[in-house]
Amino acid sequence: MKKFIIVFMILVVGAGVFLTSRSEFADRMNPFLKREIYYTIVKTDGKYLGQDKVRKEDKCYQYEFVGYNSEGKEQKIIINATKNLRHGAYLSILSAGKSGKNYEEVQPNEIPNAAKVKLGLK
Repeated sequence: MKKFIIVFMILVVGAGVFLTSRSEFADRMNPFLKREIYYTIVKTDGKYLGQDKVRKEDKCYQYEFVGYNSEGKEQKIIINATKNLRHGAYLSILSAGKSGKNYEEVQPNEIPNAAKVKLGLK
């Protein structure tokens, strides 16, 4: 019984360390992270990752952004896209930590003022 308790405690501690490591993979798996919307500008091409694993006919590109929420808080975000995004496009990204879930192109007037200031739009 003692061995079971020790193994269980090691697993619990290991899971806790993994979920708090703040890596993109851990953020993707962590159900306790709050999802927030961040705003950013596309300035570079994405890193080509090959064919998309889900949609076999599409290509996959990885982007790393620095985004800002409605209060101006900075967050590094990683997203995957099935196309090269347009340079100069303004994006709204739903993110849980570093893991970007969804993104959409927005107009500059749709970006909150605090994020606009951080992006250099005001």
